[in-house]
Amino acid sequence: MNPTTTIIGAAALLYGFYSLYVRVKNPSRFAKLESMKNFCGERLGSTIHLISYTLLPLVVGAALLLAGLRGVNLF
Repeated sequence: MNPTTTIIGAAALLYGFYSLYVRVKNPSRFAKLESMKNFCGERLGSTIHLISYTLLPLVVGAALLLAGLRGVNLF
């Protein structure tokens, strides 16, 4: 087990879940979401924001957490 990789993976997972929670409960708290919607359009801006701030941290966090538990070094 590598604690550094595991901690970074857990932090990324927590951030992804927090982002998902805020997106569902109070999406107005995301200032960047409104900027992306204004710049890219309603649908594309929401999609980019969802992928980059929610899905990507969840996927990377899960991968890093599993890698850390298997002993892989991130650094």
